[in-house]
Amino acid sequence: MKKVFKIIILLLVLISIILSTMVVISVKKYYDINRLCTLINANKTNEAKEMIGKIKNVNSFTAPLWLRKIYNMNEYDISTPLIIACEKGNVDIVEALLDKGADPNLSLDGGWAPLEVLYARKSDNRIVIAKMLINTGVQVDLFRSYKSALFIEAESCIYKTTFSEDERNFLTESIVLLLENGASPINENGDTIIHYLAYGGQTKTIELLASDYGYLFEKENLKGETPLDWAKENGKYSEELEKLCKTHVMVRNH
Repeated sequence: MKKVFKIIILLLVLISIILSTMVVISVKKYYDINRLCTLINANKTNEAKEMIGKIKNVNSFTAPLWLRKIYNMNEYDISTPLIIACEKGNVDIVEALLDKGADPNLSLDGGWAPLEVLYARKSDNRIVIAKMLINTGVQVDLFRSYKSALFIEAESCIYKTTFSEDERNFLTESIVLLLENGASPINENGDTIIHYLAYGGQTKTIELLASDYGYLFEKENLKGETPLDWAKENGKYSEELEKLCKTHVMVRNH
C-alpha cells in the first residue's frame, strides 16, 4: 500500500513539474511578445529588430485566448507585433517581421487587421508598407473593426476639402495599388470608389480609372445614389465630371 502511495505521490509531483514547466514556457512566450510590442510602440527599431531575431514565432497575440475571453480585452490587447508595427508605420520593423514569417492576415474580430490599421492611422509610409504586405499575401479587403483599406483611403475625399498636387498623386497611387491587387471597388453599402472620388472632385483620378472601372460611373448605391449625385451633394459637381461620366456611359452602351 505504501508503495502504491509513493508511486501516486511521485506521479503527482511529475505532473506538477510538467504543468509548471508548460506555464513557464507559455508565460515566457507572451512576455517576449509583449516586450517586443512595447519596443515597437516606442519606435525602438534596433532593439525591436534584435528581439525579432530571438523570437521563434512572431505570429502570436499579446495575450492568450482564454485571458482575452475572461477580460473582454480591446483591440490593443489582441494585437500582434505586425499589427502594431503597421499602426506605427515602421517600415524597418514590418520588413523584419515579414522576413521572420509574420502572417499579414493574422487578426481577430474586434481588433485590427494589419493593412486596415496601416491605412486607418494614415501613415506616410502606407504605400511602401502596403506593397510589402501585398508581396507576402495580404488579403487587401480584410478588415476586422472598421472597413477595407481602399475605402479608408477613399474617406479622405469626404473629410478633406482641398488637396495639394502631392496629396492628390499619393491618393491616386494608393487607390490604384489596392485596386490592382484585388480590392473590391464596391463596399457593403453599394458605394463605389467612384462615389468617393466624385464627392471629392477627383476628376483626374476618375479619368485614370475609366478604362477599368468606368462601368461604375452610373452605378447606384443601396440608396439609389450615383457618383454624380454625391458630387452635387458636396458642391464638387463640374461639367467636366458629368461629361466624363456620360461619355463613358454612351461609349459603353454602343
